Amino acid sequence: MVNKNCTKSFKSHASKKTPPLPLDHAIKVFDQLADMEDIAFGYPQLGCYARAHIMCRQLLDQGIIPKKAWAFEGGKGLVVDFFVEQIRWSYHVAPVVAIKMPDRTIQDMVMDPGLFDGPVPLYEWGRIMAAEPEKLQITSLGNAPKGYHGDYDTRHKTSTKTDEDAKNTMKEYLDFQAAGPRTVFPSQSRQQVQAAQVQKQGKTWVTMTETPSPSSRTIKPVVGKPVAAREQRNPWWQGWNMQ
Repeated sequence: MVNKNCTKSFKSHASKKTPPLPLDHAIKVFDQLADMEDIAFGYPQLGCYARAHIMCRQLLDQGIIPKKAWAFEGGKGLVVDFFVEQIRWSYHVAPVVAIKMPDRTIQDMVMDPGLFDGPVPLYEWGRIMAAEPEKLQITSLGNAPKGYHGDYDTRHKTSTKTDEDAKNTMKEYLDFQAAGPRTVFPSQSRQQVQAAQVQKQGKTWVTMTETPSPSSRTIKPVVGKPVAAREQRNPWWQGWNMQ
């Protein structure tokens, strides 16, 4: 069912704050997000805006008011090296949650289960994509990043149709996921709480244990895969495989 108060509810949270989550609790929340079966984390080429929206909705349902982290391409684009492929984006977005770290500092940490096994600071999130520091932003929920129109994706604002759009986008991309658990990068946050025996593998993911090597890869565009309605309206959004 479409949330008729979608726009109002997101905007109403923009100026609100929730107490920062202790790191061990934040890891548990992250793991819940990472194993959501209705989000196509295993198909990272497209749909980050829909994944971010659904995760933000889930966080709000738990009483956690998130923000959003945005990364935009610079001269060479955003590039992520996995074991057997390289993904390129023009932009990327994910939720952000305030977390109380073991040293008692409060940090805005990015929750991106498609890339990492735990929350990461903005600079670490950007570094894995080779993003230029000046191309990274954090926005309050419901607010567009600087220089762009939309807060759902860069062209579209959150509306009464957003929940349905995100759900349908993920439903389509679930068919594109590879079989088996996805491999994600290790996070310092999970390593910091290893004494508490926090899991390094979930239902749908496993932490990368080696550094990927791009030496034998060649670039080729993704072909033969249907594109959801949102991407058809935004042809500038591209994804590539390298293998």
